[in-house]
Amino acid sequence: MRGLGLVFGLIVLIAGAALLDSGVANTEATQSVTIIAGAAFLSLGAIIIWNFLKDWWGWRREYRRYRNE
Repeated sequence: MRGLGLVFGLIVLIAGAALLDSGVANTEATQSVTIIAGAAFLSLGAIIIWNFLKDWWGWRREYRRYRNE
């Protein structure tokens, strides 16, 4: 389940980066919408990955404490 969150976070992060890149590169009428959507996806992906890493780091700390390492 946790691995699925990491994969989803990476997909959303890459999609946001692609949308930002394509939004900044062109000068169409939908440029601002593409930039806002890319920024939203980028931040959503960063938040998902941050939560995954935070949970993983806490789990690892508790596991080491349990094993007395």
